[in-house]
Amino acid sequence: MEKRTLAKNLALLGLAFVALLHTGLSLYFDTDLMVVGVAILIVVVVGLLLVNL
Repeated sequence: MEKRTLAKNLALLGLAFVALLHTGLSLYFDTDLMVVGVAILIVVVVGLLLVNL
């Protein structure tokens, strides 16, 4: 695996962690911002697929 691919994967996984944290906290505090976390997760999954294919 190239260094650039690894760096992109790590950046996207960090963004996925932030999205999961955002989604969990929005559920805990009962805000309507869960859509933002889910949208970020969808973008991360698509990004990971594009980077690794």
